[in-house]
Amino acid sequence: MAELYSDQYTKLNASTKLDPTELRGRVRIAYFKRSTSAALPVASGDTIKLTQLPSGARVIGGNVAFGAMGASATAKIGTAADDDRYSGSVDVSAAGHSELAGTIAKNTCDALTADTDIILTAGGANYAADKAVVGYLLYVID
Repeated sequence: MAELYSDQYTKLNASTKLDPTELRGRVRIAYFKRSTSAALPVASGDTIKLTQLPSGARVIGGNVAFGAMGASATAKIGTAADDDRYSGSVDVSAAGHSELAGTIAKNTCDALTADTDIILTAGGANYAADKAVVGYLLYVID
């Protein structure tokens, strides 16, 4: 049987210094919360800036929980350039939660090249009042 190496292990064997996001970096959390109300409605098509991640951050996962936002309501979480970067269109009509950046297709372990705003894009229907969206993204840096 062959013994194979990851890209990072190959760098270690070649005495190449790894980036801190590849080995011994610190895991950080970016927490966010947004409540809805009649005075602060969230309409379909609105975007909510949830948090900002620093340049060089390597996103390794996260989660978002939400109240029952109403029939046909959806949410995508991503960036201005890619609104579903970390989560495709999630059904938020009933209370629940969803994984963020959980697959290669949803950009787990990608490093950001600039400070980046993380946004939620509301879709499907206006969100119900007196509900909340709460979550976090985990990332590695330094």
